[in-house]
Amino acid sequence: MGIPQPFNANDNAGVPGLASGNRSLTSEEAETFTAGIVLQPRWISGLSLTVDYYDIEITNAISFIASQDVVEHCVDGSAGLDPVFCDLVTRNPVTHDVTFIESTFVNSTALRTKGWDIQISYAREIADWTKDLGPLGELDGHATFTFIANHIEKLRAFPFQSDPTSEDVEEGEIGDPTWSFITNLVYDQGPVTFVWRSRWENEVSHFARGADTPEDISPSFVEAVWYHDFVLRYRLDLLDERDAEIFAGVNNAFGEEIPFQGGGGNGTASTYDLLGRYVFVGATAKF
Repeated sequence: MGIPQPFNANDNAGVPGLASGNRSLTSEEAETFTAGIVLQPRWISGLSLTVDYYDIEITNAISFIASQDVVEHCVDGSAGLDPVFCDLVTRNPVTHDVTFIESTFVNSTALRTKGWDIQISYAREIADWTKDLGPLGELDGHATFTFIANHIEKLRAFPFQSDPTSEDVEEGEIGDPTWSFITNLVYDQGPVTFVWRSRWENEVSHFARGADTPEDISPSFVEAVWYHDFVLRYRLDLLDERDAEIFAGVNNAFGEEIPFQGGGGNGTASTYDLLGRYVFVGATAKF
């Protein structure tokens, strides 16, 4: 790089940069394979089970190259110095420290993923379940339950066309759990609707899988989370049959705390609830 030795970089400083688009991008191409099955057994009315398998490979995949990756691949790629990335880095001509970094979108070599989507739904009137349960016999409305799960079997990115063997293992990392699911239970009876929603994600690594080891960062993993939300709605007949309702609810009802290292500086804070338990009330009307 033309930098005289010895050279000790000043790495204890923030470096400004610019994130932009790229006019030189070309279209992505994909080969996909999917297969699925739907089961609706006659002996269990209202039950439906759907299982889908997907296997997708995208070539020339458009991906964003972050600042740190730009700098590292400039000087540390397996093929040596890479002028494509070194041209995005500006250095002080005297100290040779990095003073500016351009981050942009590039056509990577490939993106490959495969996994499973699973959905279970069940709906029925519950009067025959509650009729012999004393006071609960008044609950004779309609209930609907849905369960939607995703299993990421593989999620691999090959971000650098100049180094097609450089593989980024993403399944099981923070933001890409290998298992996750969402549930919804809705109960309707007359003007009343009760909703219970939940979301679960399994434990994920906080280190780069395939490159680092658990000892490279502490804590090494972000624990699994399970959030529960409850909403109660009541429809009103006060506006000449126009739609109106009042509602109240609580999100993150059991006060699940954000896991340590789950929301700081990694771009995946939206994966986890940052506020804790909170209650809300409201009303809607259509005129």
